[in-house]
Amino acid sequence: MEAVLAFFNFTLIVQLVIFLIVMLLLTRLLFRPIMKVIEARDQLISGGKRQAEGFSVQAKELMEQYQAGLAGARKRALEEWERLRAEGLTIEAQNIKEASEEGQRMLAELKQTLQAESEKARESLGQQAELISAEIAAKLLGRRLH
Repeated sequence: MEAVLAFFNFTLIVQLVIFLIVMLLLTRLLFRPIMKVIEARDQLISGGKRQAEGFSVQAKELMEQYQAGLAGARKRALEEWERLRAEGLTIEAQNIKEASEEGQRMLAELKQTLQAESEKARESLGQQAELISAEIAAKLLGRRLH
């Protein structure tokens, strides 16, 4: 039985040595290269995630800047529109005032012209009335009054 136990112990030691040699070879030839590939892949994935997160943050910042710029542009456009509208109303009021003044001036000139022509017509009619009355008197009396 001792020989069996010695053989058993010896085979156990041989199997253990073979196992350790195989583990050492597998570690160097298989496990380390596979682990390096897995680590490289993990680093690549995590780097891609970080880069994607950076792009996402950058895109968000750019969108916020764009929105702020757009809001500012809308505000400036509205202010410009209000300024132009007020300017247009001022010009319109000025044009109406000038047209009204021009109309008043033309009306005053027309009144003066009408008054002058009326005065001329009265003088002319007065002279003609004298002549006509003298003629009527001459025809009625049969002689001239002068």
